[in-house]
Amino acid sequence: MNFTLHNLVKLACQTGFVTAFGFCLMLPVTAQPMLGTENGEWRYLGGNVGHTRYSPLDQINRENFEDLEIAWIFHSDNFG
Repeated sequence: MNFTLHNLVKLACQTGFVTAFGFCLMLPVTAQPMLGTENGEWRYLGGNVGHTRYSPLDQINRENFEDLEIAWIFHSDNFG
């Protein structure tokens, strides 16, 4: 294949662009707070769109954790 100076410059620019784009994809993404668990309401299955299962509620803490009791149990053996 016959490379001219123009073709080499074009190839170098394309390679540089692809490399730079690849490095941009590897940059860490900062976590953005996801909406969905305001006031304890889980509007999605996992709490929010990202399925993080996180709620900022503070009613349960180290002092009252031992006082928790089981409220309900789901028996899956009823389904086979």
